[in-house]
This record gives sequence, structure tokens and C-alpha cells, in this order.
Amino acid sequence: MPKKTPMKETAADQAVTRAALENSGGTLLAHVEGIEEVLARVADLKEQLSVKYAGVATDGYDKKAVKALVRRRAMTADQVKVQGELSLVVAVYESALLSLEIRGLVYGED
Repeated sequence: MPKKTPMKETAADQAVTRAALENSGGTLLAHVEGIEEVLARVADLKEQLSVKYAGVATDGYDKKAVKALVRRRAMTADQVKVQGELSLVVAVYESALLSLEIRGLVYGED
């Protein structure tokens, strides 16, 4: 196989490469700085949320219950329906297990 001669890179080629890298570097920097700005706002919002939940606890409410309530209120009607159906299936499974336990048929017991 013949050896390839490297292409000659002229000053004009180097200038084009340098300009392209500077441009893409500037674009990348803009993206990174934008992401950092959003992350700073997210951190601030998380702090505000922590303060709100601390207020919930201070007023004597259960934070986990309030968080569950907030999640439920954010659900769409379809999500609520799916959650309800899942709860029914879980209840049926629990009932079946309870029936087995009552009859002493639970596996894994010695």
C-alpha cells in the first residue's frame, strides 16, 4: 500500500480551522452557561420548596402525606384512573395473600 502524503495546511486553512473552533467554542460556552443558569434557578426553587415543606411540618402536618397530596393533585384524569385501577388490583392481591395466610398456606414458612 503506498504511503499517503499528508495534505499541506496553508495559513488560510489554519485561519478557517481557528475561526470554526472559536465559533463552536463560543456556541458551546453559551450552552454551558445557559445550563448553569437554569441549574442555579432550580437550586433556588428547591430551597424555596424545602422552606414550604418545613412550614407544613411546623404547622403539624405530615410532610409525606402532603407531598403525596401534591403529586395526586398534579395528576391528569387518566393518571388518576390508572392509579385507582392499580390500587384495586393491589387490594385483590392483598386479599388473596390474606386468605392464604388465614388458611396457613403461605409458602416459605417453616
